[in-house]
Amino acid sequence: MSVNARTTRLTIASGAVEPLVGEGRNFHVVFSPVDLEIKWAGSEWVTYQQGTGIEDFPEGGTFKRLEVRNPSSGEITVVIYTGGPVFRDNRSALMEPRTEVDAWSSNSLAAGTGQTFTGVPSGLRLRRKAINVTNLDPSANLQIRDAAGHIGLTVFPSTSITLPISESVIVYNATAGAIACSISEIWWTL
Repeated sequence: MSVNARTTRLTIASGAVEPLVGEGRNFHVVFSPVDLEIKWAGSEWVTYQQGTGIEDFPEGGTFKRLEVRNPSSGEITVVIYTGGPVFRDNRSALMEPRTEVDAWSSNSLAAGTGQTFTGVPSGLRLRRKAINVTNLDPSANLQIRDAAGHIGLTVFPSTSITLPISESVIVYNATAGAIACSISEIWWTL
């Protein structure tokens, strides 16, 4: 049985399924910005990320069609290898995924209050990369607290800090007066 190796580029809308037609005994996700769901005749949906796939179907079997589903909230373009010889991917990812900044709409924290940044993504955001806090006050400290309210660190007066925190974090003003500040989040996106 002869199967030809090939790569196919698919553009898949959010939640959509695109067919990949062609006989092969293995496949490899060469490029995908998100985890994909893939199945073939008689199988269930299985999640594959970039750099993974099936090396050889059992007992020398082949597939004639793959179904590729985009479970993310945005349109994506993927590249999938199918064919005979096993695809060996020895690349290292050198380029960081896309990011965007989301600035907090206020510019000060009232006395004895905090602002929670949940880290829950929305839209095309995948995960928060970092939170930036600038304490603009010349004499008062800000606190960075965990979800339980425990103090994790202090942002000193006239200081900026970038924290690689993807989960919930609270920027807190424990003083008796308002503190001017700038806060933003950096998000990885599709």
